[in-house]
Amino acid sequence: MIRIPPHHYIHVMDTNKSITRLEIGPQMFSFQDHEKITEGPKKMINIPPRHYCVIKNPIVLEEDGTPVYDSHGEVKVRFGELQVRVQKDMGLKQFKTYTDPFPLYPYEEIEEKVKKCITLKDSEALKLRAILPFFDERFEGVQRFPEDTYQISGPTTYFPFVEEIIEEKVKAFIITNDMVVVLEAIRDTTDSLSIERKAGERWLFTEIGSFIPTVDVKIVDYRAPKVITEKKCIHLRALKTFEDSYSIKRRAGEEWLVTLDISERHIVWPQEEFVSEVFITALSSTDYCYVINPMKKDGTHRFGEKELRMGECQFFLNPGEYLEDGFKEVYVLEENDCLLLKAKAQFEESEELTVVNNEEEKKQSIAKKGKIRKAGETWMIRGPCNFIPTVNIEILEKRVALPLGDNEGVYVRSKKTGEVRLEKGKQTFILKPDEVLWEKELSPDLESLIAYNQSGTQFVPVTIREGKRVYEYVTPNGYLRKKTDVVKFKAPHNSAVQIFDFKSMNKRVVYGPEMVMLEPYEELTVLKISGGIPKEEDVIRNCALLLGPDFMKDEIIVETADHAKLRLNINYNWEFIIDKESPEESDKLFCIKDFVGDACKAMASRIRGVVSTVNFETFHKHSTEIITIKGGILKRDENGEIIPFHFKSNNLFITNLDIQSIDPVDLETRLSLQKSVNLSFEIQTKSQEAQAKHQAARLEQESVGQLDRLRIQDEIVSTQASKKLLQLQAESASVKSTGVAIAQAKAKAQAAQIEGETEVEQATLKVRASQIHQDSELSLLKSRYEQEVTLKQKKSELKINHERKLSQIESEKFQNLMKSLGKDTIKSMARAGPELQAKLLKGLGLKGFVLMDGKNPINLFNAANGLLGGGQAASPNADNGDIVE
Repeated sequence: MIRIPPHHYIHVMDTNKSITRLEIGPQMFSFQDHEKITEGPKKMINIPPRHYCVIKNPIVLEEDGTPVYDSHGEVKVRFGELQVRVQKDMGLKQFKTYTDPFPLYPYEEIEEKVKKCITLKDSEALKLRAILPFFDERFEGVQRFPEDTYQISGPTTYFPFVEEIIEEKVKAFIITNDMVVVLEAIRDTTDSLSIERKAGERWLFTEIGSFIPTVDVKIVDYRAPKVITEKKCIHLRALKTFEDSYSIKRRAGEEWLVTLDISERHIVWPQEEFVSEVFITALSSTDYCYVINPMKKDGTHRFGEKELRMGECQFFLNPGEYLEDGFKEVYVLEENDCLLLKAKAQFEESEELTVVNNEEEKKQSIAKKGKIRKAGETWMIRGPCNFIPTVNIEILEKRVALPLGDNEGVYVRSKKTGEVRLEKGKQTFILKPDEVLWEKELSPDLESLIAYNQSGTQFVPVTIREGKRVYEYVTPNGYLRKKTDVVKFKAPHNSAVQIFDFKSMNKRVVYGPEMVMLEPYEELTVLKISGGIPKEEDVIRNCALLLGPDFMKDEIIVETADHAKLRLNINYNWEFIIDKESPEESDKLFCIKDFVGDACKAMASRIRGVVSTVNFETFHKHSTEIITIKGGILKRDENGEIIPFHFKSNNLFITNLDIQSIDPVDLETRLSLQKSVNLSFEIQTKSQEAQAKHQAARLEQESVGQLDRLRIQDEIVSTQASKKLLQLQAESASVKSTGVAIAQAKAKAQAAQIEGETEVEQATLKVRASQIHQDSELSLLKSRYEQEVTLKQKKSELKINHERKLSQIESEKFQNLMKSLGKDTIKSMARAGPELQAKLLKGLGLKGFVLMDGKNPINLFNAANGLLGGGQAASPNADNGDIVE
């Protein structure tokens, strides 16, 4: 025997028939020898509400829920199938419901244990896929085939079917004004707006609220609206031909702008592509620009063309348009400014783009209107005006009128004739359209001399390439010659400058002080003069020839008749004496390029000749007379005055000669002269040394005596100062001791006084603090008692008012009740009970009786009257006994 508890079951197998049956408790089961328990006892399966379980190999049931048995007495089983069982009937035939715990029949297995059903909110859905064909009663018996996908939306509780599986759980997407979704049809379907959609088609869903996509569509993108302002628009491109949200047909590849005039917000459609944000282009009144590939009003481009746009204006660049070189400022021409213009194509000139400030210039400008300009033609426009070039005009350059002074000028070359001229003088000069400034090139030597003449800056050779000198500027003063300006040279005082014109092959000489200005084909003559000691060629270069008087130094070596070689340092005073009005004499000045070198060579030759005729001793004593008089360099006239030496080729006069030094070249001669000089120097030195020693001894004795006297005086002063110091120290010690005693006494007295005042003040403060503390406690108690009294009074008043209002309400309630019932009704109610009792007793046949409750006394007078035959009951009273005859 086996005990089967309640809600438990066992499987019993009959080994003779090989049939298994189910036994359910509670019972005491006894099995035979040919029976055995194959499973159990096991607890039955209990399915709570909103739960389910899945059973494998379920049994076959009748319509009333009883199992179906075969001919052998064994329950029929649907092998390989699954069955969902729930706790309560959901109204669906697919489910088998069990209110009480149920057992598992033989061959039944639990595929899925008891689970809670999926609860879907209103913003959730389940995407399902059918794996077996069935009729879906949730959707009015729709036929489902394998691989069909469908969806169940909340709010609901989902009970799983064995014929379907869950693909995914879908949550709703909240669509707001700031976010929409792009949907794509997975297969041919109809959207929520009853619009037929083809597979692969995309569209926007913009309805505000919660959105759950169906199984036939999917969300491919989330898009926020593009905000369009006055200063910003968006650039779009069509991916295919369609009609946009503004009912405009767009072709595939077309590009366009959406501005504030069209919409404040734009959502990019799936058929559109967002390219970029385009910001506004703003031109001020002084700006203009050229737009390449401008767009017509019909939306077509003029490719290869250019359009001028002037301020003040604002515009957006359409797709395909771009600015050439960005913004440009209007050319503001002053009175001395002008522009050189060139026509790039033939056009009719219009002065609408030229704003002239001068009335006379304005009249001339209006007269020019309508003039035809041919391609390649150049002309000029002069200020004052504001000028904006059109697309057919090219600005070659801006020219400024040159104000030329007396010593200023520029070189101008005509592009038609090639002629070069010099413009100078007091005038404001401006180039014509067919004229340009011409650059005058100079040789490096002349360039260096002019730079040095103007600012003290020179050319310096830095390297030599293939035998040529290469020069560069060294400009400490920042000077750099402008090659188009006139070449100027400042001729110093008492100087001459030769200028040669290569065009006319003429030359002229200018005497300083003078500002020399060269014509286009004129050049200055550069003098290469010897310099240094002894003289070397090509040391000094200059354009100005100084006329003197001046001097020059030279060093020459001569040999006397006794073969003594001497080195002479000589100064020559020279001067050019000419008639500046005579062209012939002026030309003689520059006929010799190196007058210094030639003059020094001529003088040296004469000096060597005359020195070679005398011996060393004679020449050493009378060198000046031998060189000047005997050599014939300087002569004297009848009056004894010196006659200058004259070079007739260039009118150079040597006015004087000075020998600075004579040094022997031979070593022996030099040593002998040096010994004699050293001996004389030694004698003189010794005499001076003896005299200095004597003077030093005398001075030493005087200084020693003076030092002793000063020492004695210092000792006297020191003794007096020591005495005075001791007196002062004694006085200071006495004052110090007295002051210390007085200060200590005063300090003690003040300390005692301060201590006493402090104790008095502390006592006063303690008394005051105690008084304040007691007053505050008293005030606190007083306020607390007053508040308690006030609180009790208010509570009493509230309670009295409450009781008063309750009594009034009760009295009013009773009065209203009495009024509503009426007097007759009350009387009837009072009589109803006793009358009924009297009738009941009368029906019993009683002649007299007394009814009492045992609590109140009985009115025997009235009762006696009744008993004596009054025939009437006493007045009824609920608290007293009732007497009825």
